[in-house]
Amino acid sequence: MIPRQLVGRETPSPQPSPTRGEGAGKTPSPLVGEGWGEGAFGESPGADPELPIDEQAPPRWPRMTTLLLVAASYLAFASMATYPVVLTFGSEMPGQLTDPLEHLWIMRWSRACLLDGRSPFFCPALNYPSGVPLGYFPTMHIQTAAYVFLCLFTRNEIACFNAMWFFGFVSTGLGTFLLAWWTVRKAWAAWLAGLGTMLCGPMLMHAHGHLETMQVGAVPLFLIAWLRLVDRPGRGRLAIAAGLYLLVVACAPYFAVLAVFPAAWYVAWSWLDAGRGGRRSWLMGRVGWLATFAGLVLPGLFALFSGQVWAAGHGFTMDRPRSQFNSFGAPPWSSFVPSPRHALGRFAIPDVFAATGYTSRMSECSSYLGVVALGLLAYAAIRRVRFPRAGYWWSALGLMVVLSWGSQVEVGSGRIGMPAGWIYGIFPPFHLIRVPARFNLFAAVCAAVPVAAAVADLMGRMRGPIARSSLVLGCAGLTLADLAMVPFETSPIPPMPGIYRELTYRDPDTSVIDAPMFGSSEGQVFSSLWGYWQSIHRARTTAGYPGLPNVPFEAEIVRASPWWSGRLVAPVAGRFGAVEGVDERDYAWLYLKAHRFDHVVVHQGRWSDPKYRGGLDRIKALLAEGRVFEDADVAVIASARLRAPEHLTWLCGEGFRRDLIHPASTSYGVLREGRIVVANPTPDRPMIVSLVEVWAFARPRTVRLTEEGRELARWTIDPGAPRTLDSPPIRPGDGVRELRLESDGDDRPTRHAERLDDARTAYSLRLRAVRIRNAD
Repeated sequence: MIPRQLVGRETPSPQPSPTRGEGAGKTPSPLVGEGWGEGAFGESPGADPELPIDEQAPPRWPRMTTLLLVAASYLAFASMATYPVVLTFGSEMPGQLTDPLEHLWIMRWSRACLLDGRSPFFCPALNYPSGVPLGYFPTMHIQTAAYVFLCLFTRNEIACFNAMWFFGFVSTGLGTFLLAWWTVRKAWAAWLAGLGTMLCGPMLMHAHGHLETMQVGAVPLFLIAWLRLVDRPGRGRLAIAAGLYLLVVACAPYFAVLAVFPAAWYVAWSWLDAGRGGRRSWLMGRVGWLATFAGLVLPGLFALFSGQVWAAGHGFTMDRPRSQFNSFGAPPWSSFVPSPRHALGRFAIPDVFAATGYTSRMSECSSYLGVVALGLLAYAAIRRVRFPRAGYWWSALGLMVVLSWGSQVEVGSGRIGMPAGWIYGIFPPFHLIRVPARFNLFAAVCAAVPVAAAVADLMGRMRGPIARSSLVLGCAGLTLADLAMVPFETSPIPPMPGIYRELTYRDPDTSVIDAPMFGSSEGQVFSSLWGYWQSIHRARTTAGYPGLPNVPFEAEIVRASPWWSGRLVAPVAGRFGAVEGVDERDYAWLYLKAHRFDHVVVHQGRWSDPKYRGGLDRIKALLAEGRVFEDADVAVIASARLRAPEHLTWLCGEGFRRDLIHPASTSYGVLREGRIVVANPTPDRPMIVSLVEVWAFARPRTVRLTEEGRELARWTIDPGAPRTLDSPPIRPGDGVRELRLESDGDDRPTRHAERLDDARTAYSLRLRAVRIRNAD
């Protein structure tokens, strides 16, 4: 709903500002001079393209019936462009399953915490035993509120999801329609511009999985409010602009950063446009209002990002890897080349995305606006079509396009640095985003204004309603034919295996390994699906697909697991993380015991990649005595039914980190404290702990090996050449025992080559392996 202050009549300025309206006195263009059917469909005649809207006659905003008709037409076009989604509205998810299932988990988790009166900031049941903070997932405040509301009327959450999905299209088109109408005051021109933005390549690409980033409808409304505030500050305009900015952020967390740039550029553009003599007074008249705007939105941002604030305050790293920011820029040619999902890209031109290695990044990096929008932009530029704030809209469009290119552009075998890369070093909020290509969504919004001006100019040059209608309807039909992605991909949500309910019925606190286990960049659809199932069965599970890499879970739990996907494909005998020289079956038992897993659910049906089948079958055979259930889809192994190890076995747990920066590296980092779990079937025999090829990081370290505070060994370890250090013979207590490797300090790496991960985690030692043997 549009705020009352925004849709009411404007109060005209008593006198036009002498510092604006650089084209005063020029002959008006056909955009204004031929007002076709003034008063019909909400047009407002008499707009001067050389003056800001605030210095013209007050507009008659489109009536509510007009807005409803526009929304209905957009819904019809969105349904045609994404056919057959409308036919599977209550049974299948649109696009790919990975992110939509993650989004459903977020909304289900937030709703459950709301109903149970629990804090949502940390979920111990996903990525168990590490757990995961809510701040690692995208914020979905508007979507969660809509989900909770819709669930009052239906239990069909697929229908709820699809309702929000279609709302993203319609609200984007409607918001852009209002922005374009506010500029050119021609409803049919604004309608066509809104349609082009709603169906543009970036929107339809994000519709394949990103429920949050396709909610662009609040962005053009915020731009209207912001431009009005900067042009003529006032309390009402300040409140509307602040409220709409927070609404933009509530729709998608990325927009908190992206929206800063068109807003800041309008301030700079208006200051420059004020002229030398008026710039100082212009700035002094607005600096207080801009500071007040910041003061109003900061508490709101703190609340909207409370999950991220909580995670950062509890030691979780929030920065995105710079390598990802560098990789996810949109190539310049993607603005003109349709993707293979478009009709032209499918039948008429070669697959440029595959040829250039962008296939895996196509959903993020395709910026194609369509032949109609590109043609109208070219017409507006060549004809120099005049419209209010033309300089700003053209320059803002260029700015959004260039920023969407990311840090660098590849030219042949070389790379050219781009502004987004320069800004990254001085603008910390850029460290929180992964995909600068998403500026292409804002580029589509900015492009709508000159597109609408071009349409209005063309219509003003035509005589008769038939010619004008033919122009609009022809462009609309060509837009649909060019941009539609038919048939649009849809997928049903696979039903959860019934064995989960049986396991949680017997023990509501049960903990399971969903095998294979995946890191943050592997098996995302499986992790997301099994994580979604967790919101139904409520057991603790290793599954879950957060948006940010959960480094402790990936480095300490996943990579050291017998069920890690990488190990299932390419096993290394006797090697599990930093552990070297153990029996695979005994190690699997100890892994389950040390991390308190009750069951292993081995996925072997449709929702498991065949390339893991050999590795899963091998470890299932090793643990055959623990199998309690098996069907075509899953096999379940109960840890309680496995026999204890027959050999000395050990495990390196928390505090031992795999080098995620250099996957080929054979060394492991040890944090200030590392956990070693030992199962010794012959406790009467002393054993020796060896640190194989160990060296200190950054400075000499004093390292102690302890058990329950009792010192078992002490070493002084220097930087430099690696060496192997042995403890004296030690006798831990009976059964499974826990040892601690404690260092007297740690340091954060200053060079990229020294890092264990992109979070610049502080650590104290590097080593190749930990070995334990009987002293005799």
